Amino acid sequence: GKDSRPTNNKKKQKHKLTLADLLEEAEFTIIQGNFESAVEKCEQALKLDQNCTPAMDFMAQALTELGENERALQILLKSCKLAPKENATKWMFAAQLQTGKEALRHYQQGLTIMLDQKKMMSEFGDDDEELVGLDRDISAAYVSMAELYVTDLCEEEQAEAETERLLKCAIEACDSNPEAWASFANLRMIQARDDEAVQCLDKCTQLFSPSEGEMMDEESGDNGPSYEVRVNVGKMCVELGKYEQAADIFDDLLDEDDRFVEIYHLFAVCMYHLRRYSIAIDQIAVAQKLISKMDEKDDKVIAALAELLHNCQTKLATEGEVQEEEEDPEDASSDESDDEMENSRPKKKDEDVDMQ
Repeated sequence: GKDSRPTNNKKKQKHKLTLADLLEEAEFTIIQGNFESAVEKCEQALKLDQNCTPAMDFMAQALTELGENERALQILLKSCKLAPKENATKWMFAAQLQTGKEALRHYQQGLTIMLDQKKMMSEFGDDDEELVGLDRDISAAYVSMAELYVTDLCEEEQAEAETERLLKCAIEACDSNPEAWASFANLRMIQARDDEAVQCLDKCTQLFSPSEGEMMDEESGDNGPSYEVRVNVGKMCVELGKYEQAADIFDDLLDEDDRFVEIYHLFAVCMYHLRRYSIAIDQIAVAQKLISKMDEKDDKVIAALAELLHNCQTKLATEGEVQEEEEDPEDASSDESDDEMENSRPKKKDEDVDMQ
């Protein structure tokens, strides 16, 4: 009986979490995707220290994942006010939740912190790998600011010149950032400088092509451009008539996530222009099947798919199609991979099907 008392006291002490423990648990639960639990941990941390900005930053991150953007923004703004020179990420995060000049101001402050951090790291000869990651973040900040001048701030005086300047800074900071090249391609298309847009897209797609992209990601620890960025790059390729390039992008996107009607539609458009009508017809069929499961249907998309299907069938009957190049032996079992795709799709919930 006597021996058991100290053990019980130790157990009680273990249950009393320190501020550092709570922050560690909050970060871990965010990584695990348990955002409700992360919010609870942060609330507990803020009870111990109401001005704990790391708890605020973690809490805001979890809240955005839960769709509570307004609450997240208020917490971030408080954190920025309490510790304005710490954690560039929170400034970038706050900028993403705002529009116009307020967004720009927050991006600029986050960028200033990162540039100061880079200067300090360079002086102290810090880890090169860490510097590469910081350069990529600096480049991303310039891109985000440039995009504001193409959207919210497009009516501002010198908007085009400022977009150009910021994108040049983005590429200078990190010329292996595909999003910087994608944004430059978009600017060149707006300016009707299509030849230069094509050059930018070539550089962009080289940076996230399957072979180079995977190698680059492993080395830098970066996950590469987002799904949305790659969709937009694919669309620009279509607009510029780079159908082979666009088809490769959409094919990779479908391997990654096969729930989106728009991607099947775009892939089918590419196949039509490349005179691979049978493949286009197959993609249209999958898109139509996905639409049939939706509660809300887009009549314009349904009509566009029907028209594309009719055009493919007409061309196939009158002109025939281009035969695909001989496949590599490991790709030759197309029937097997088709079966795998068919087997994987019914497992998706109908409500997950979305028009993006």
